[in-house]
Amino acid sequence: MDAKTVTTTDWITAVSAAVSAIASVVLFIVAFVQLRGLKDQIQQSSDQERRRNTLEAVERVEHDPSLVEAYKVIWEKSGNGTDYSKTAECKYHIITILNYFEGIAIGIAQHVYMEQMARDYIEDVAKKAVEVWLIADPTDSRKPPAKMFGDKEYTEVRKLYARWFPAPSPTYNADA
Repeated sequence: MDAKTVTTTDWITAVSAAVSAIASVVLFIVAFVQLRGLKDQIQQSSDQERRRNTLEAVERVEHDPSLVEAYKVIWEKSGNGTDYSKTAECKYHIITILNYFEGIAIGIAQHVYMEQMARDYIEDVAKKAVEVWLIADPTDSRKPPAKMFGDKEYTEVRKLYARWFPAPSPTYNADA
């Protein structure tokens, strides 16, 4: 082999090594972009599943036979929602309702359900249930029953209530 052939061979080897390196870099970039797209797709799928789970859970308040029955019995016992003092006799139904809200609160805490979506749907009924049966303020115009549950019961729904309805904080007025 003469020097010219060796130089040409070296040049071809160098060019092919450079092309191979460039192809590897391009392949890496393409793989990175595809993996990023796959990550986004998985996140979107996860969010969609969370929305579906949340919707199924919050709709139970209207469609689940045991919850519908519990609300019906309590509605009748409370004089159409005006006097809840006699609902202590329906403790089984109250537990059914509070267990439902506790399950929702746990699902929100564990990111199984979307909090804002759940809040938009059940905020009012959850607030009423907690205030009537867990907080049981005797000055409430709804006339709640005597306190039926300890402060250590239904802790997740209590935390959720505190987050959704924080107690007003006192304000300082320097001009007063």
